[in-house]
Amino acid sequence: MSDIIIKTYELLDAIESSNMIKKMTISKTRLLKNDNLLSLIKQYQNEKNIHEKIAIKKLILLDKDYQNYIKSYNELALIVLKINNKYKEYTNTTNCN
Repeated sequence: MSDIIIKTYELLDAIESSNMIKKMTISKTRLLKNDNLLSLIKQYQNEKNIHEKIAIKKLILLDKDYQNYIKSYNELALIVLKINNKYKEYTNTTNCN
């Protein structure tokens, strides 16, 4: 059992020190400093007109930092999904909470 615990901590350390997390952290930091993009996101959230919402979303999606953040976020979500699926397989439960 201690092998599993050790390997789990090694996995967490590997994820934390991975390029994916580094890119995600850098992108998030840049996003939080980008007042123009934050304004677009707020505008998108408040917009009621679907056509305006689509136009704003297209502008948001053009941002490289946003693209990098979402790509890294999705990669991390996939890893978590795989871990949860294995947990479910071994324990016959719904998720790893």
